[in-house]
Amino acid sequence: MKRELGIARCGLACCLCSENESCAGCAQCADRESCENRRCSIEKGLAGCWECPEDCRKGLLAKGKPYGFTRFARLYGVEALLDCLEANEKRGVVYHRQGIWGDYDEFETAEALMAFLRTGKR
Repeated sequence: MKRELGIARCGLACCLCSENESCAGCAQCADRESCENRRCSIEKGLAGCWECPEDCRKGLLAKGKPYGFTRFARLYGVEALLDCLEANEKRGVVYHRQGIWGDYDEFETAEALMAFLRTGKR
């Protein structure tokens, strides 16, 4: 885990991403200029979508993993999310197993994903 890369504004875990080894995280993402979540959070003066009082599903928040991670960070804080991701990685939970699909992508609801984040157990 590259904890220093943290969590992207949309909730994705840059710290666990293995898609691009040279990526420096959300701030250097190749799609940063067209990212709806980045633009919106900057316009609102927020560090990320987890700080927003709205429960929107725009941009990457339309997908389960970033939406669930954002809700978790809103409730427990970004550091708690990073702690859980790190603990789960040590338990063998995989962020990217096939392409960008991994163990955190298998949940029907944000609540189920958040429970998994806390325990690493299904």
